[in-house]
Amino acid sequence: MMQVLALLSLTVLLSGCWDGYQMNELAIINAMAIDYTKEQYTVTAEAYNTMAVPSPGHPTSGSGSGGSNPSASIILTGSGKTLGEAMANVSASSSRHVFWATTNVVIVGRAALKEGLASITGTLLRYPQFRTTSRMFVAQGMAAPLLQSTKAGMEMTTGEVIRNQDRYLHHNISAGWAPRAYDLLRWDAQHGRSAVILAIKRRDGSDFGPQFSMTDSAVLAPTGRIQGWLPVSDAPAYLWLVHRAGQSFSTLACPTGGRTSIFWTSVTGHSRVEIAHGRVAGIHVTLAGVGKLAGPLCGNLSTISQAANHRAVVQTLATVGWAERHRADIFGWGQAIYRKNPRLWFKMDGQWPSQFQRLPVSVTAQIIIEQGDAGRV
Repeated sequence: MMQVLALLSLTVLLSGCWDGYQMNELAIINAMAIDYTKEQYTVTAEAYNTMAVPSPGHPTSGSGSGGSNPSASIILTGSGKTLGEAMANVSASSSRHVFWATTNVVIVGRAALKEGLASITGTLLRYPQFRTTSRMFVAQGMAAPLLQSTKAGMEMTTGEVIRNQDRYLHHNISAGWAPRAYDLLRWDAQHGRSAVILAIKRRDGSDFGPQFSMTDSAVLAPTGRIQGWLPVSDAPAYLWLVHRAGQSFSTLACPTGGRTSIFWTSVTGHSRVEIAHGRVAGIHVTLAGVGKLAGPLCGNLSTISQAANHRAVVQTLATVGWAERHRADIFGWGQAIYRKNPRLWFKMDGQWPSQFQRLPVSVTAQIIIEQGDAGRV
């Protein structure tokens, strides 16, 4: 009898899932939007609509027409004085257990950015469930409208559309603009470099569901506060220098008038910081790339190549000028100075914004435009 009691008592120590949930008891979050209005945070969470997945022999039911064609997602909301309270109220508003670990996309509204991004990412990453690899985006206005429920019959949620677009940028253009939550949390340890986060806007009306395009991107100081909005027109120079962005299309003004298209097959950008006599003597930027004509041939290839080189230099200097005016080290030159001469960096620390406005920057470009199939006569 004692042996039986001993065995029964050991069952208490056996591992098990004491707080487990069935799939139909979960609200599986795919994306979330964070806004700040009237001195409180509002979290809009997009969850997979599990009712949209039919069981064998059971028809679907949901928000679609007649219950036969439900949407791919449902929307949950919650508000609170703090972001943590707002997330807790999202959980309270759902009849299911909210599961945050699947959150792939986080969009932060403009007003919430003014409160600083560091506190937002810090709160998110304190959630044990929350994944550190969630991609961060910003909105120039409210973030919640970007996560409206998808149309009935759409196979992908809005969050999946955004994430797939970022994957395309990352794998095909080498321009993964959307940083991870963890990246932003440790940004302030990167010697003053500013963070650039892609701002997106939504376009509806397509039979294929919501479409998203980039707009002016938010540039954040290490404190998480907005330093300015990097114009879309200045984005290519930033991508070339920071992300080595190739395999992308762009337009080019023809020397003879009109415009043509260029498909970039390879682009590299490098910057070299020159230090002499205990100061920054210059920053030398070199761009190199190969592009193929994807539009009409307007002039000879040599002339078009010269025009492409001129535009690359002008565009890069314009982006550098924007960064100087906003005192935003988007190219990471502060890190380069630190690696070369830590003593000089610490001497400049605190004066970097004013020093940045006086840095001598030179740009050279070595770009070759080749004949493409679309450009052949």
